[in-house]
Amino acid sequence: ETAPTVNITTIYRTLDLLDRLGLVRHTHLGHGAPNYSVDDHRHVHLVCHVCGRIDEIPCELLDPLVGTLRQRDGFELDASHLALSGTCRDCLKQEQETE
Repeated sequence: ETAPTVNITTIYRTLDLLDRLGLVRHTHLGHGAPNYSVDDHRHVHLVCHVCGRIDEIPCELLDPLVGTLRQRDGFELDASHLALSGTCRDCLKQEQETE
């Protein structure tokens, strides 16, 4: 809107380059374009697939899973910028009230 001569492709190529340089990180929060944030902004997104609400929680909450995957599968999970989908508490509450 503010720079009509800049093509959206140029913007996404620039964001991709910044991601490869480690200056930003991207996460897919569902359908549509990825979400970008600065590299040191580490968290896990909880995305409600009913209402679209997005909450952020600390990565450390996934430490038990990180340890289990490392020990059991030899897999090192990077949980520093991750999106998990499910149903938020408000939608679950509404669902229970309509039953």
